[in-house]
Amino acid sequence: MFRISSILTLCGVCCALAVDVQASERHQQLKDQSAAATQACDVNFPPGQRKTALARAKCQVAAIAILRPIERYPDLMDQFLATRILVGERIQSGKITIAEGNVAIAQKRSELISEYRIRLAQDKEASHATSQLPTQQPGPTDAFPVICIRISPTMTACN
Repeated sequence: MFRISSILTLCGVCCALAVDVQASERHQQLKDQSAAATQACDVNFPPGQRKTALARAKCQVAAIAILRPIERYPDLMDQFLATRILVGERIQSGKITIAEGNVAIAQKRSELISEYRIRLAQDKEASHATSQLPTQQPGPTDAFPVICIRISPTMTACN
């Protein structure tokens, strides 16, 4: 009887490890897919073009949204993506400059990273009692990529 329970326990551990490996592989696949899509956006809609600001924003939103299934707090990602579209619309319509848009995106990104950290600390505090933390979650910078724009030959602005 002891031997059977030991074997079953070992099988359970192996299955759990296999699930972790699959989750890690899926996480990496989605990150790679998102990075490739982001690069395609840069090729198809180069930065610094007011006329294609909205198309670029939509492309970037689609590229970032690939990570949504593995995002720890998808509502924060949704807020960022909505801001990205709004900023793209405002840039293309001439209501704000590209530099102002980059500042708005950087501010929203900073705000959401702060919220992410608060929630993460609360989750750690809550899970401390059970000592079971989720593994392989993307960090705040995975969901909110840095976007840079050349303002002049000697000046670049990044969010």
